[in-house]
Amino acid sequence: MATVPEPPSTTTALPEKRHRSIFELDTNFFNSCILLPTPHSLTPLFTETSNNFNLQAIDEAEEENRSQNTIISTRWTCNTCKTEFESLKDQRSHFKSDIHRFNVKLSLAGKNTVKEDDFEELTPDSFKDYDISSISGSEDETEKDIHHRRGFVSENLKQKLFIQLQTGERVSVWRSLIMNESEDILFESDNIGCSDNVGNGMVPCLKEKDVIERLKNVVYEPREKTHFRIVLLASGGHFAGCVFDGNLVVAHKTFHRYVVRGKAGKKQSSKDASGRAAHSAGASLRRYNELALKKEIQELFATWKPYFDASSCVFIYAPSSNRQLLFNGEKPYFSNQHCSVRNVPLTVRRPTFKEARRLYDQLTQVAHEVDEKEIASNTANFISDSLSSKCTVGNNSLRLGEEVLVKSSDCADYTDPEARPLNQSLDEASALSLSENDDIGTSTPLHEAALSSNAEKVSELLEQGLDPCVRDERGRTPYMLANEKEVRNVFRRFMASNLDKWDWHAAKVPSALTKEMEESQATKQAEKDAKRKARAKELKKLRKAKEKKAQAEAEAASLNASKVAQAQGASSSSVKRQTQPTSVSRISKESVTLHTNLGDIKCEIFCDEVPKSAENFLALCGSGYYDGTIFHRNIKGFMIQGGDPTGTGKGGTSIWGKKFNDEIRESLKHNARGMLSMANSGPNTNGSQFFITFAKQPHLNGLYTVFGKVIHGFEVLDLMEKTPIGPGDRPLAEIRLNRVTIHANPLAG
Repeated sequence: MATVPEPPSTTTALPEKRHRSIFELDTNFFNSCILLPTPHSLTPLFTETSNNFNLQAIDEAEEENRSQNTIISTRWTCNTCKTEFESLKDQRSHFKSDIHRFNVKLSLAGKNTVKEDDFEELTPDSFKDYDISSISGSEDETEKDIHHRRGFVSENLKQKLFIQLQTGERVSVWRSLIMNESEDILFESDNIGCSDNVGNGMVPCLKEKDVIERLKNVVYEPREKTHFRIVLLASGGHFAGCVFDGNLVVAHKTFHRYVVRGKAGKKQSSKDASGRAAHSAGASLRRYNELALKKEIQELFATWKPYFDASSCVFIYAPSSNRQLLFNGEKPYFSNQHCSVRNVPLTVRRPTFKEARRLYDQLTQVAHEVDEKEIASNTANFISDSLSSKCTVGNNSLRLGEEVLVKSSDCADYTDPEARPLNQSLDEASALSLSENDDIGTSTPLHEAALSSNAEKVSELLEQGLDPCVRDERGRTPYMLANEKEVRNVFRRFMASNLDKWDWHAAKVPSALTKEMEESQATKQAEKDAKRKARAKELKKLRKAKEKKAQAEAEAASLNASKVAQAQGASSSSVKRQTQPTSVSRISKESVTLHTNLGDIKCEIFCDEVPKSAENFLALCGSGYYDGTIFHRNIKGFMIQGGDPTGTGKGGTSIWGKKFNDEIRESLKHNARGMLSMANSGPNTNGSQFFITFAKQPHLNGLYTVFGKVIHGFEVLDLMEKTPIGPGDRPLAEIRLNRVTIHANPLAG
């Protein structure tokens, strides 16, 4: 049996059998139906033969019939994917789809296109088998592609139930719609298999009538919000959840978090588990996002508890480590004694609301099936009708009459579906769409030289007079096989010197390449190279000047810091003598006030606990290093970062002109809102940048040096956190640190 796609509309069209949702069926749809065993083979209509069948011939025949006042309804089709649509909107949507782009690449590579049902079952690893990055290939490779697709279809069959209706039609539904993965079916004809295990608890088996009864129950279900079905998808930092009541969406929610580093291919937790934990700000952000995503999902499950309590089943997709987002060990966070959890048996793309709806529509779809004999008969009739109408248009509108008559002495031979095998009819139909000047089926030494990127051989063969218009078995000219630019240029140079020798349009050579054009291109390229070198030299000079300036500023800051420290020491001693007995220890902490454009924030600095970090920060504050700088990164619920005079997040230096070591203390942790900490790009890479936390961040402990905390101005911190951000977490409205005031006493005004 095979799933029936809609064929192109002709005067004798195949009977239309449209797939429908199980919730749109009549209540008596499954009455007197029979459950069929899973078939061992499947032949999709036009799937394996579609590479040999060209719909352009049918389009030409229709155009000619239309000119003779034959009434044909308006059609919207895609010749690449061999599909037809009900409206222009559907056609435009198809042109933007993944399957259309995939089939275009396959077509350009000379490979067979795939049908939508086959495409949905492809896995990421299976795309490598198509090798669409290269246009080279052979008949053996084509046979392997067909073999792989058959394997996908065969595996797909095991996930479906096949039913014969009382009308004789055959339909299929997905097993997971009504059955758990652990359940099997006991057919009356079975003598072995799960029948041996019935009653002993080894394999839960259902009888045929039980399966049919479950199907009927789904059709009979009342839409009273008592039989919800929920789809949960989680992968790569993306989550999508949808609650359905029949075909109606009751609730939906998506979360998207940055948890996978670009080009790394795995989440940060998986990277950490390998023993090579990164300490960069990006890695910390990814760890934070993983925890935040898990928390958001669990909070959503808590609010959706009424939906889970009233649900019939939950379809989930959470590969490998993503299962921890939905499961606590083996127990799901949304567990319900009446609800069964089932895996999605389809290929899942990035979790979105649209993808969740697509999967649900597929899982609840009732697909019509046909026998292989019916496919062959209907296909032959369809082809014979199309070719017959083309033969009767007239010799004036058909320029291929002689070629057709070479293959057949009479058009009547085509109209008998039993007279020729199906594959032969399809080959002849494909021949009708070819121009009389096209030479198909001959691979020449010029093809081999172009394919092997041998420019000298190609030039030699062209000089010897080999025809560049000849096509190989797959309809490709030698120029189309040339992967190297130099080989293509050989064809273009030969075209420039022999413009009238061949039909270069038929050879697919786009344009001639003269010596003047090459010299002009070389001159332009030389100018570009010279400009690029000059720019690189200029940037190098600017970088050195910037480094020299930063070093001078750091030296000045260090000098000013020592002066400030001396003055503060004298002031502190004076205060002690006036207000405290000599037995009381000196004040060991200092404070600063950050005067921002949103208000003032007063911070206590831990001078004794982290002396090096405190000395660096206070010296930079005292020298005016931070004056006029901006907070370049702001993440709600996480932190706000500043201290970079360049405002890019990549600049800044310490008072020593180099990076200095971390000062991690067990007593100082990111355990509250308003903790002041040094920003770094890894262990012992502290400079001038710092950040203030918006909440406690335990995952930062041991990675970043805490050197202070906010003691006044939390309302300003609230304003900072609420500031909208743009790309790169950069505040859309500038948050600026105007200046810094240093206080010897943290309680001073």
